[in-house]
Amino acid sequence: MAEHTVRDIVEYYKKKKGYNEQPNWDTFHFKRHVRIALDLWNMANIDWKDAINYTADKLDPVKMPWTLETVFKQYPDYLKIKKSDKVKKLEELIANEKA
Repeated sequence: MAEHTVRDIVEYYKKKKGYNEQPNWDTFHFKRHVRIALDLWNMANIDWKDAINYTADKLDPVKMPWTLETVFKQYPDYLKIKKSDKVKKLEELIANEKA
């Protein structure tokens, strides 16, 4: 598994938001996003991309604005809906036993 950096998080955010087409975006905005990207990495670790996708999928359809700070704040909600494969298999086993 490749190691991701804070820059990867910010670049992925830019792509999701459509900011990657703005040539001077990094000059004016990158530094402002570094702290929250680092916080997201520390909290979500390898889940950061899924957390960004979760927030985008939840808020984009209803035309609500979101930032990396929103992703950070929504992370606990993302964890509630995310289940590991082991948990899903256990739930299936329990459901099959009841049937």
